[in-house]
Amino acid sequence: DQIGKELDEPVILGEPLDEETLRAKTTIYRIDGEAYKDDVDAVKVCQRIHVSRSFGAFNPEAGW
Repeated sequence: DQIGKELDEPVILGEPLDEETLRAKTTIYRIDGEAYKDDVDAVKVCQRIHVSRSFGAFNPEAGW
């Protein structure tokens, strides 16, 4: 669930990655190198998806 309940067991994520590896794996930048946060349309779509998923997880039958 998305309420933030404590898990039964710890989740081990491993060692932190170096900056070069993080840049290669990140989803913050598009393939053309532009940051998503600089693309107003992309940000609006991402926010809409986030709100819809969060709202639906709490009460999917309520609708908008």
